[in-house]
Amino acid sequence: MSLVYEALQKAEREKNRKSPPPPAPVVPAKEPPRPVAAPPAQRSYLPLVIVCVSLVAIVSIVLIAAWHFSEKRTEPAVVAGEPRSAASESKPADIPAQLPPPAPATSTANDPRFKLTGITGNQDIGYGAIINGRLLRDGQYVDGAIVQKIERDRVLLNLDGREIVVRLF
Repeated sequence: MSLVYEALQKAEREKNRKSPPPPAPVVPAKEPPRPVAAPPAQRSYLPLVIVCVSLVAIVSIVLIAAWHFSEKRTEPAVVAGEPRSAASESKPADIPAQLPPPAPATSTANDPRFKLTGITGNQDIGYGAIINGRLLRDGQYVDGAIVQKIERDRVLLNLDGREIVVRLF
């Protein structure tokens, strides 16, 4: 029997050698790993802060400019007998105080005491004039004269009852 047994084993080995290998055991497939969501990026508030600061600055500038143009400055009242300050008094020292004030007249030549360097604004909101380096509106004082009217190309001043027209060159 040993010969028969050996023959059977030999046949079995040859059969296994010629046949394909048995399939691998089926293992359930694993799901691919899901990508882990990255933590939300930290937001940079710098652009937002810059925009807010810029807006506040622009609004402040506009409000200050509007306030400056709407402000009517007046000189303090002078009580009789008290001397005027040098800032509000612009009469030349060589003119005696005893002379009567000149008759109202309009001067067409520019007075050298008043230098008109610019006029800003329009008819709707009114004009502002830069005289002797100061931005002025109607009714304000400049070196002893009152700004009566600001037009597109000239300014009418009243200096001690005398009207002076200062033109923009």
